[in-house]
Amino acid sequence: PGIVTDENGKATLKVSFPDSLSEWRATARAATRGNRFGIATSHTQTRKPLMVRLQAPRFFVVGDVLTLSAIINNQAKEPLTVLPEIKAQGITLTGMTVRGKKLEMGKSSIKIPAGEALRVDWTAAVKSPGHVRLRVTAKSESYADGMEKSFLVHEHGIEKFIAKSGKMKGDRRHVALTLPPERKPGSTRVTVQMTPSLAVTLLDALPYLVDYPYGCTEQTLSRFLPSVITLRTLSGLGLKPESVADRMFGGLEPEAAGKTHPQGKKDLKRLKAMVGEGLSRLYDFQHSDGGWGWWKDGDSDPFMTAYVLWGLAVAREAGAKVDADALARGVRYLDRELVTAETRLDRQAWMLHALSVSSASAEEKKPTPFQTRALENLWKNRD
Repeated sequence: PGIVTDENGKATLKVSFPDSLSEWRATARAATRGNRFGIATSHTQTRKPLMVRLQAPRFFVVGDVLTLSAIINNQAKEPLTVLPEIKAQGITLTGMTVRGKKLEMGKSSIKIPAGEALRVDWTAAVKSPGHVRLRVTAKSESYADGMEKSFLVHEHGIEKFIAKSGKMKGDRRHVALTLPPERKPGSTRVTVQMTPSLAVTLLDALPYLVDYPYGCTEQTLSRFLPSVITLRTLSGLGLKPESVADRMFGGLEPEAAGKTHPQGKKDLKRLKAMVGEGLSRLYDFQHSDGGWGWWKDGDSDPFMTAYVLWGLAVAREAGAKVDADALARGVRYLDRELVTAETRLDRQAWMLHALSVSSASAEEKKPTPFQTRALENLWKNRD
């Protein structure tokens, strides 16, 4: 509000604070009729003669036996006789203590000296999941205060998924599941998913690859490679991707897919685009020495380069058009790096495997001197 001061620059303004015990900041800006201005800031706290604060865990778990506390502050100038009470919904109260002495709940008053605080404890037991509402109050002859909060009660345990897969011949199949004996009655649910072929299962998983923000080299490869293999599988089964998109793409778990992908139904045309995007990104991530690292910037990594070469070889076999020059540069880098893995036999074997599958012709499959040395090293150190 705008106010006018007296000739001494003073004014009084009455303010009604909200019903909240907190610290407040007041800022005043002043201006004269001329060109003089000023600003000042002050802080104040809203308090009550009698205040109560509830102390409890952030959440509860079924089976908890816990202590709920109320801190009662007497800000009055005289001692107060206070009746503390607590009302609880969704939890069982079992007792009340003050300074280690048991008192009768709802009927025992306590004395708090002026300017001091006292803690009141209630023991409680949590018996069922859901929500708990607690209201604590403190009343004297002249003053009163209260506080109310809600809390979430979690089930004691964790979700456990037991999955079985198989194929069925004929019109029936017996499946045996071993369920945990500690499970809560009524909490078990069985979901049966039946598909006419593995192609449908592949399509159901693909929506989770579309929108995920893949960034590094490994994630990029792991995104487009399943897309290539799925398209090849559909083609091998004589299915056109466009003919099954509406019925099968993400169709096994529509509720889960809807939560994960709020943009709605995915189109298999987007699946084809993912293949091209993945290849382009991998080419862009290739370093000047021919290798790949975890990211575009940084040093090349032999393990990651082997992973990319293997993935590109699988993509090429699945019908994707792979840049032969990028593949050849990667092969040359990995071939030179074989000597760096002589003490890490598992990595050296992985690098040799990637070099083998990425070779396109019989001429390229002839071992180089580096590869021959690596093979001899593995043979020498065999178990």
